[in-house]
Amino acid sequence: MRRCNVVAWSLSLLLGVLLAVSPAAAETIDERHATLGWQSENAALIARVQHVSEVAAEAVGDGLAARFEVLETLAGSVRVGAEIVVRAPDTGTGAPWTPGAEHLVFLRRGAGGAYVSVSGSLGIRHVPEQGAERRLADVVSAYLGTLGDEGAVRDADALRALLVGWLADEDTGIVWSAAVDLHRHAELHAGLSAAERRAVLDAYRAHPIGKMSKGALARVLADARPPGAAAALLDTLGRPQARTVRGDVAEALVALGAPGVAAQALARLPAADAALRANLVLTLGVLGDGAAAGAVRRRLADDDADVRVQAAHALGRIARAVRAADPDARIDGRSELVAMVATARTANEQKAGTWALAQLDQPASYAQLRRMAKDDPREDVRRYAARYLERPRVALILR
Repeated sequence: MRRCNVVAWSLSLLLGVLLAVSPAAAETIDERHATLGWQSENAALIARVQHVSEVAAEAVGDGLAARFEVLETLAGSVRVGAEIVVRAPDTGTGAPWTPGAEHLVFLRRGAGGAYVSVSGSLGIRHVPEQGAERRLADVVSAYLGTLGDEGAVRDADALRALLVGWLADEDTGIVWSAAVDLHRHAELHAGLSAAERRAVLDAYRAHPIGKMSKGALARVLADARPPGAAAALLDTLGRPQARTVRGDVAEALVALGAPGVAAQALARLPAADAALRANLVLTLGVLGDGAAAGAVRRRLADDDADVRVQAAHALGRIARAVRAADPDARIDGRSELVAMVATARTANEQKAGTWALAQLDQPASYAQLRRMAKDDPREDVRRYAARYLERPRVALILR
């Protein structure tokens, strides 16, 4: 389950906000609950409102509260011109509203007749006088037009068409929201037409790297499964800034399940530069194909440190996958991992190499770890070896 730490909302800054972690107390929200669609489906009142005044703390108890005038009701029964009170927890980052400003709110009834957001501060969205945020109400109205009672999807074809169209929107926040909503609504995938599947592929190819929306689009591309999806995902690994999305791309390739993906990745390795080699090796590890173990093992001696780290991680993941498929199966790589750790200077190399030795799950690899834990002159290596001897199945967390 993907979660995001959130301190504020602005549509144009959505993707940066989802990555932001305030030093003060922040909210943690499942990313699916941050989308326009989920909030449209789950809010009892959706409205354009104007901030009128703050409400004294003693009048509402714990937290913050403000009074708003309703300018337009998109969903719910509150009339235009009415005033409502909205409450919010005090997270230490200030109120989620802007005094005197217009907002789009997604609310449910709270205690004492006041309203609360369905999704923390992301359900109370400042709408400036100009900018992409002015489109929010229109986008939400269109989404609401596809829903029936209690937020259930009434017109699946219309919703599917809207979400696919928004994947090519000029605003990355809308793209991200639509991609997460389309991925979330798995029941819509089977009905994608050939043209819609191509549109998903085109939107993915055209979208720049550097935003969370690219990763969300990768997941939707795997859902849509258009011809050329695997090649498009593998092409991404060779583009600038691919490191920021390589995990999402690898997961999408696994979800895609297209035959021969590991072979396609292996075919790109010989001519790849260091950045692409690291990305491809990481992907091979996520795919977990035992046939790639030999090529990954050879990259443990690569000239580039990141490639070596990713190769060790990948070899460990392949070892796990092979053993999961056949409990008696094992892969080789002990001598190469020992050599890698012997010359490793960075913490990531030392951690990845010792962790991968534990994943081989062989008497000889455990014996090697015991020797490292006892005799290696480097304190970090001794600590890592001891850790993975004690808990060999923990996940590898790299710095």
